[in-house]
Amino acid sequence: RLLLFSLLVLSLPCLSHAQFTTTNIAFAKRDDDANFFPDDTNTLFLLLGRVTSPNFSTNATEIYIQDTNDNMGILVFSSGFVIDTSQYKLGTEMFVGGYIMQTNGVRAINPTVSGLVALNDTNELPPAPASSTIASLLAGAESNEARFVVVSNVYLVTNTWPTWNNSASLSITDATGQI
Repeated sequence: RLLLFSLLVLSLPCLSHAQFTTTNIAFAKRDDDANFFPDDTNTLFLLLGRVTSPNFSTNATEIYIQDTNDNMGILVFSSGFVIDTSQYKLGTEMFVGGYIMQTNGVRAINPTVSGLVALNDTNELPPAPASSTIASLLAGAESNEARFVVVSNVYLVTNTWPTWNNSASLSITDATGQI
């Protein structure tokens, strides 16, 4: 991993190793003052995580990654380029360099050029989802942001499942609550 980090840094002539702060996702996106915005938007971070979503955009990069050590996730967001989805598949591991930002209420890392994104491991090993309940998701929404979770034993309360190529607002419930 150190070699890949060095290659990533060396491939960026405008940046030096000293400019990156290598850390985990939880530290980079922290909100210690509880104001719903990241505490540090001025440090250039280098994060490592496994891809937990497809690219949600056709004209930008909008995927989620999760740190497999602490199960914290973050949005990788850039309007400057579209990620190559043939390489960055669910479960692959990637390095991302950029500044932490807030977009549409979600904390994200913003690699402004494609050179700040590098594939580290092509093995498709998605992180295990964190087990949760609806009540705990509602109580800790910010701490679960961008995190891969599973809620078991849920059922549909209202409406019906949408037909193919359609969408609908659905309410689900488990023994602890409803959303």
